[in-house]
Amino acid sequence: MYTIYCHTNKINKKRYVGQTRLTITTRWKKHLNAVTAGVDYYFYRAIRKYGQDSFDHEILEVVDSLSEANEAE
Repeated sequence: MYTIYCHTNKINKKRYVGQTRLTITTRWKKHLNAVTAGVDYYFYRAIRKYGQDSFDHEILEVVDSLSEANEAE
């Protein structure tokens, strides 16, 4: 089972859409670990700039296969 999720910046309304086999909470924690580790992706720079509390999280869809997840994302 794959979850398609969206993190929305509450300040500038920009969105990050991703997919995971984890829970959305566990995936968010992994994003935050990458932020702390200094990974230099656009999304992680936004979390550093605006703070982790500036993002809303929502599940967009749950699908059964990786191919469905890739299509939905």
